This record gives sequence, structure tokens and C-alpha cells, in this order.
Amino acid sequence: MKIQARINWLPAIAAISLLALPATGFAKQEVWMLATSSIKGTSHSRTLFFHDKNITSLDACREEIQRGYINQWRYYNPPSGRSISAGESINFRCAYSHTTPQRWIRSAPYSFTYMVQIQQNTLNLVPQINYADCMRNTNSSQQDFCTASSQKVNL
Repeated sequence: MKIQARINWLPAIAAISLLALPATGFAKQEVWMLATSSIKGTSHSRTLFFHDKNITSLDACREEIQRGYINQWRYYNPPSGRSISAGESINFRCAYSHTTPQRWIRSAPYSFTYMVQIQQNTLNLVPQINYADCMRNTNSSQQDFCTASSQKVNL
């Protein structure tokens, strides 16, 4: 009888162990590159999100960005320097994320607004009603910012 009682507890212990795991253990984190353009002297920005199955680490993403600076992208295809307006700068970042933005379509309007939060190399996107509300809700830290995007994010 003691043996059977121990066996009956095994599923319960396994279930409790699974509940103790952090929620991030279940969702697959993928590496995303963010290409954020901003107009100098303003707080307005636009961000594109890129993912490629061949980029599986932050170091590989950063290496891809370095290649991109000399226009030798292998996996990502962000806008080139020629498509950036005068007074506009572009910043590239890499981060892990559980969210899945839709694929970028060059001609799509920038009709989605997000608060972007990057903490410990993890990207969190919070949909916002509009840019003004986002600016009121954002932290003043360098890692949190508001942005417009042409990509809908599947949370």
C-alpha cells in the first residue's frame, strides 16, 4: 500500500513542479531585430521588427547589424540609408521576444502604436490607443519608448 501511495503522488508533484516554473519557460523566445527611425529633436519614432530563423542568438543578431552597416545584410532586409530622410536617424537593437509581429510590408501604413520596453534583453510590446497616450504612459528610461509601426503584433 505504501508503494501505491507514493506512485499516486508522482503526478501531483510533477504538476506542482510545472506550476513553479516561470511562465517564460513555456513560450519560445525568438531573437528579433528592431530598426527604429527617429527624427532628430523629436520624440516620434517608427519601428520595424525583423526575425529570421537563422538568427538564434543576440550575438548573431548584433553581427548581422554590423554587416548591415556596410550594406551586407544576409538575413534581414531593413530600409537602406537611401530611404531615410534628412534629419532622420536609424537605430538597430536586438532582443528576445515571445511576441510575433506580422511580416513587414514596405508599403503598409504605420497605423499601430506600441510602448516598447526592453529589459534584460527581453522585448515587451504594449499596444497603445495612440501616440499621445503612449507618451503619457511611458517611463523616462532610455529602454522604454513609444513608436509607430506598420506591423501588427500577435500577443
